Amino acid sequence: MTYKNLMLLCLSIFALVNLSSCGECDGECCKKLAQPTELKVAPQPWQPLYDDVMRVHDEVMPEMGKMKKLASDLDRYALKYSEKVDDAQKAEIESLKKQLKKGETAMWDWMHDFKQPVKEQEVEEVEQYLLKELDAISDVSELMKSGIKDAQSFLQTNGYY
Repeated sequence: MTYKNLMLLCLSIFALVNLSSCGECDGECCKKLAQPTELKVAPQPWQPLYDDVMRVHDEVMPEMGKMKKLASDLDRYALKYSEKVDDAQKAEIESLKKQLKKGETAMWDWMHDFKQPVKEQEVEEVEQYLLKELDAISDVSELMKSGIKDAQSFLQTNGYY
């Protein structure tokens, strides 16, 4: 059988299956069968804790772009005012950029290390894990927010904004 004939046969079978009804109705029951069904899964006891972890993550994850922009703004500030930036300010700019990078790296590391709980795990084990992860992502959040606040404050204080 040639490739063309095989493809024609597959297409014909597909059309026959999808265009015919069961013969016992007007086709509505077959349409319902073709639609995906919603699985009814009981919520896990640890779901609220998981939601808390994800809420903290989802709150600060969008700040990653702001952190990159602030690091660029710090570089632009140093270039724009290079003749008036003294060694102390250069050191402060580098420290602020490191603080922003540390927050970014902490978020990437947390996301890489985070393991989705599975329903087969013991509830107590999952709850302990999620409590630890809630502490960890909260620390990441504080690190990121602190870096953003400090960089913005520096740039505003020094007239960049």
